[in-house]
Amino acid sequence: MPGKRKNKSSGQKVKSVPRYWVSLLFLGPAVFFIYYILIGGGSGTPSQDRAYIPPQYRVAGEAVSVGQDTLTAAPGGNVIFSRKLVIGNNTIVPEGGNVFAVIPLAAPEGFEEPDSVKWYIAGGDGTKYDLLKTVKNNPAGSDLTEGTEPGSQVFYLVFKVSRQEELYLVYTAPNPPAAWKLPPIKIEEKGATQ
Repeated sequence: MPGKRKNKSSGQKVKSVPRYWVSLLFLGPAVFFIYYILIGGGSGTPSQDRAYIPPQYRVAGEAVSVGQDTLTAAPGGNVIFSRKLVIGNNTIVPEGGNVFAVIPLAAPEGFEEPDSVKWYIAGGDGTKYDLLKTVKNNPAGSDLTEGTEPGSQVFYLVFKVSRQEELYLVYTAPNPPAAWKLPPIKIEEKGATQ
């Protein structure tokens, strides 16, 4: 009776499809885990750049000679740490546990505007914080230019940092790099504005 024959091969395919997906659920993570540990390194340390802190650094407010230029980070030791910045019409608030650091930089006329390639903040634990923005007007609204040389220009470097005991501003362009140790974080309660 050829008409009453059941097609067993289609029934077997239906049963094998769930087995296939279940096996992928177990094999997929296993293959990824093996790749991560054996090939990817899996050392447990994050792959992000670790910040280099030069062994010799100055305290914020001290002048450093870099080639023919003399730079002063945070003249008078003035650094503003704030939970909020207002730049133009934008109010900017960092994630929880972070604050904005506004650091004035006194440089001679003609010094190029600081960029995130050459400037960063290093935490005492090696965490690297990139430069967010460089502005000519103080986003904190107060005068932080005391102690600057006449005829020098002031840039305001804006960073987002976590609250740590030790922070260092590092300029990598000269060889060896220049660095300043920043004062401890004290939060300015009122919002900083530009």
